[in-house]
Amino acid sequence: MDREEEPPQADKTISELEQLLLKGSRMTSIAQSAWQQLIREGMTVVDATCGNGNDAKWLAERIGPQGHLFAFDIQEDAIRSTKAVLEGEVDPQRLPNVRFIHGCHSTLKEHVQAAHLVCFNLGFLPGGDREVISRPNTTVAAIKDAMSILEPRGVISILAYVGHPGGIEEYQAVHEVAKQVNPQEFSALEQRIVNRPNAPVLIMLWRRP
Repeated sequence: MDREEEPPQADKTISELEQLLLKGSRMTSIAQSAWQQLIREGMTVVDATCGNGNDAKWLAERIGPQGHLFAFDIQEDAIRSTKAVLEGEVDPQRLPNVRFIHGCHSTLKEHVQAAHLVCFNLGFLPGGDREVISRPNTTVAAIKDAMSILEPRGVISILAYVGHPGGIEEYQAVHEVAKQVNPQEFSALEQRIVNRPNAPVLIMLWRRP
């Protein structure tokens, strides 16, 4: 399809992405711009690595009081930080139903039956112990579980950080999973900034209707 034949929504999405890149936006902002096309009030979403609560806040404000947010993290400090952000920075009347799981995201399927978005922000907790990082085996298990509970048209969003020890290996494991998914069931997209080799890589899996 020629560019001039693309539907208006495609033009709008491309324009937004171009603006983000031109402004030098962080890859997290680019991921959230993609989520914006999907997220609606009342949806169920999973923050599989809630960290300091930034993604959880963004999601909570958009799914609203009828929505459900599951926030996972293996570190208790991350759970506390996310709770503080949601309680202190989100309008109480807009706060969704939130369930915190202090544990590994590889247990996702034990807690969530279905979701419209599952997001992963891999690596270590900013401001925390850099020796505590997400690992390829548990991350791959969590992604496979997320694929099994994802609603049609839902998205799995994985931001892989490659600039720390272990980061490249985890990215490669995630990349292999994305490369091997059935194209009749999922579309897989990878975005990276090629002239910044240590910049995080965004991988997204979209479940076909």
